[in-house]
Amino acid sequence: MNNNEVLNKVLIARYLYAQGSDVYYLSDAEYDNLCEQLKASGTVLNPIYDNDPVPYEAFAQEMGFDKQATDKYLAEHIETASNKTSVFSVEQNLDFLTESQSLSINAVHKFPEALAWFQDHEDEEVVISTKIDGINTRRGYIQQGDHLEFGGALTRGRSSDPIDITENMRKISPITLKGCTDNLVVYSETVVVSSFINEANAKYDCDYTIPRGLAMAMMRVDKFEDADYANLKSFVFRIDWGSTLIEGLELAKSLDFDVVPYVTYTYHGEDLDAFKQQMEQIIRTLKDATDSMGIVTDGMVAEVNDRSAFSRGDVNNNYSSANIALKIGLWEPGVYTSRVVRLDLSPQFDRCACVAVVEPVVAAGGQTITRVNCYNPSILFDHGILPGTEIRFEYKNETTVNIILD
Repeated sequence: MNNNEVLNKVLIARYLYAQGSDVYYLSDAEYDNLCEQLKASGTVLNPIYDNDPVPYEAFAQEMGFDKQATDKYLAEHIETASNKTSVFSVEQNLDFLTESQSLSINAVHKFPEALAWFQDHEDEEVVISTKIDGINTRRGYIQQGDHLEFGGALTRGRSSDPIDITENMRKISPITLKGCTDNLVVYSETVVVSSFINEANAKYDCDYTIPRGLAMAMMRVDKFEDADYANLKSFVFRIDWGSTLIEGLELAKSLDFDVVPYVTYTYHGEDLDAFKQQMEQIIRTLKDATDSMGIVTDGMVAEVNDRSAFSRGDVNNNYSSANIALKIGLWEPGVYTSRVVRLDLSPQFDRCACVAVVEPVVAAGGQTITRVNCYNPSILFDHGILPGTEIRFEYKNETTVNIILD
């Protein structure tokens, strides 16, 4: 993929995201990887993209759309500007929610890689929680005299202004803190229960396939009825309070927040086999707990319980040494099979990208797979892949689904 192709994908993805599109065009991991490629080539985009113009040229080169076709596509997948929420302003006295810098979490996919991290934290208490495949959201409670000020922000963790989602977050958040007078910032993953997707698609004539995509829309636009928000859940994974993560999570429970399922664990020098056995038990416990709520997961997060570890730990390429994402066991890359419904060919300058739209398959982590990367049309011709053909593909959470060629 040349630099122009990368730029086109990024411009389209960030425009769709900024407008609250129901199209899950790129995963966060894919977007970040493409942005790093641009950065390495010397192309740096404005990190604030809510006011980006429509990238007509990118749509033309990436999707083969002229201006009319682009406008039609956007009209089908984007709410009108009048329904969009806005960026926070400092006048709201909630500027603490506008913090845009956050550390990423390094992911590992094999047990030996996971063991290496725990060996670096031997005898330290660690909190292991389900990594929910949702939208990163932030809620803030500020005491202003006798008044409790509330605000909600949506962020992808990149350096850009978070989006004000206060009104919609208010629908699913505690509005009082049961006597707690501390100022609190509450971090959560927000997602819809999987069973609501088909209901929402039928009710609003849309085509959501991924819970986090529908959650994004429900956070950012106003077309949904208040009753629908019973299906939107926001699970707290951290509060900036206390000396340990557990203290914050326990406070969140006492204040009636939904809290991500978690356990504590301490590594004491076990060998790989023993460690793997312990992790597999934790994986099953946490995944069962989250599955019972109808929530999609894509791994676990292990974090040193001592909050001071995040200030004294090493930071390498924006990754903290105090936590890690564990995409192991049930969340390791999986191989799946489905039948091709249709082929999606996207003309570009020097090639023709090819995607097979397949009958929906639910991955082990709960994600719904509907599109498989087939690279280019020669793959189709050489392997006789047509609508109705059964194909095999590999899926790693948060990355492209790629066809497996036998």
